[in-house]
Amino acid sequence: MFGPATPDGTGAATTGAPGGGARDVIAGTRAPTPDERRAAREVGRALNTAGVRDRVATRTTSALPPGRLRMRGALAADAQRAAGAIPTAEPFTRTTRRAVPTPPLRLGIACDVSSSMREFAKPVTSAAWILAHAAAHARVPATTATVAFGDTVHAITHPGAVPHAVTRFRAPDGYEVVDEALDALDGALGLSTPGAARLLVVVSDGIFSPTPARAAQTRIDRLRGSGCGVLWLAPRGPVTPLDGVTVLPLTDATTTARAIAQAATAALRAAR
Repeated sequence: MFGPATPDGTGAATTGAPGGGARDVIAGTRAPTPDERRAAREVGRALNTAGVRDRVATRTTSALPPGRLRMRGALAADAQRAAGAIPTAEPFTRTTRRAVPTPPLRLGIACDVSSSMREFAKPVTSAAWILAHAAAHARVPATTATVAFGDTVHAITHPGAVPHAVTRFRAPDGYEVVDEALDALDGALGLSTPGAARLLVVVSDGIFSPTPARAAQTRIDRLRGSGCGVLWLAPRGPVTPLDGVTVLPLTDATTTARAIAQAATAALRAAR
């Protein structure tokens, strides 16, 4: 579903139910604010800190230097020689330390753009820009992607792209193909594939039609079963999140980005 990105790192998808279009949802772009730039640097530093791994110590023994001589081993070797046996004792010990590679981070964001979510579009698009820039400039190998879903699924930020501008979008739709949005992010980022720290973020009030809701729950269960964390950012008012997710309130843009970053750093620390 992620076609070629536009020069500013954004683009529209072409999947979903008929009746919607990119021009109905995408409302242009704007320049990032100083606060958004500051938040991107802050989130990037948090990702770097989470990606630091303790060095692993490995202890080995040997019959010859280098290493630290253990008297017990040396006496055992002397006794073996005195008995006419070939010494098998290894009196020298050596400890080596090696750095553990930082696991890559895969972060996907799916934002509901049905009409009930209209007032929350702004903080989500801002958070998407913040996270894309934080990932691009962090030392941790991180990839993010953001989609908006309503009647169709729309790409907001592409995997590996660094958008120069913040994409603005509206929330005009009356249907939510949330299951297709999750499939799009999984396909683009490999959220269900082990070997990386993985986090899915859903921004929605959860007021879905029964069919996509059931299909989305199946996707959520599969992602969680594979080790992918699922964070649900909930707006004010009635909210019905899917089962098994971690629910946090959706507030302003920088707070939203920090909440996602905290969940991402937790996923990084838990990854092996």
